[in-house]
Amino acid sequence: LHEAARSGNSSEVQHLLDTGHSYNQKNIFGQTPLHIAAANGHHCVAQVLLVAGTSVDAVDDHSWTPLQCASRSGHSSVVRKLLE
Repeated sequence: LHEAARSGNSSEVQHLLDTGHSYNQKNIFGQTPLHIAAANGHHCVAQVLLVAGTSVDAVDDHSWTPLQCASRSGHSSVVRKLLE
């Protein structure tokens, strides 16, 4: 799920969610798929994850939220999506 979020493949993200993958699973850096999508500017992936119920308040190992990841990386469309 993290790799699909990183690559911006929203249909693959949806498929993985539909087949039982957890949207709140963290990688070795404590990042959820939403952190990854936000940091890479993939607002469509972020939308899929948000509709599935992922938490916008999750923090990684550095206490960063997905919103902070998107903002730090300059992805204003994702920032707007996360603030909705």
